[in-house]
Amino acid sequence: HPPPAIRDPLWSRGLGDVYKRQAKTLAASKDLRESDPEAYKAFLMAYFAGLRKSEIANATVEWIEDHAIHVQPDGQFDTKNSHERTVPLAPDVFADLQDLLPADGYILLGNQTERTELVFRRLNKWLRGIGWTHSTKVVHELRKVYGSTVSRIAGIHAAQHLLGHMDYSTTDRYYADPGADVVVNQ
Repeated sequence: HPPPAIRDPLWSRGLGDVYKRQAKTLAASKDLRESDPEAYKAFLMAYFAGLRKSEIANATVEWIEDHAIHVQPDGQFDTKNSHERTVPLAPDVFADLQDLLPADGYILLGNQTERTELVFRRLNKWLRGIGWTHSTKVVHELRKVYGSTVSRIAGIHAAQHLLGHMDYSTTDRYYADPGADVVVNQ
């Protein structure tokens, strides 16, 4: 049975495994922070802000604002749809990311190959090692968890905005929880 904090109708619909995987991921992330800080920063930005791999690889220290990441095109990088967005961060995630930021430049340290490929290979390997084995695009699954969580809590349009989708149908198709049990009490 699930812990009391997560006893809800979703548990009985097979999402208990999702909760277990999320709890295991958060517990294991402490070790990732110590062993591979660059992969850990990528993890934070994907799991807690829903950023795309290209956005994470090109994120600069200047993008970090007060408890938020301001995803924006610049001379070296263009977002997928050429629009900017501000993604709020929980206080503990913001503090953790702040603690690991370099003084300036890219959030992820290293050359372009390190930032765009190698850090994600290490993060994928780590995720598979803790049970994220249901997809070949493991890092993208972190973004999906973020998007579906926002969709459940704040609605599809909030998820659309925070994920940077031009059209809500993309968010609805890939990130919304189509099987959510909702009971409205009158």
